[in-house]
Amino acid sequence: MARKKRYRFFYHLNKPEMRRQGRVVWTVHWKNQCLHATHLDIQCRTWSREQTKRQPFAVMVGDAENVEIDEQGTAVIT
Repeated sequence: MARKKRYRFFYHLNKPEMRRQGRVVWTVHWKNQCLHATHLDIQCRTWSREQTKRQPFAVMVGDAENVEIDEQGTAVIT
């Protein structure tokens, strides 16, 4: 069975949305989409990346085959 193609994704905390909703909100960037999630279930390797010239300063990056948001607002990244 052939492996699915892996695409780059990254995620970070979304402070403005956290203030609006009053809870932790993550932003996941995947295939030119910006997805909001309250929890993360990451099942692939990730690494950190620092951006000193612009915000967000710290983001987590990885390669995934699929990203889905379930009905509870959890981003399942495989």
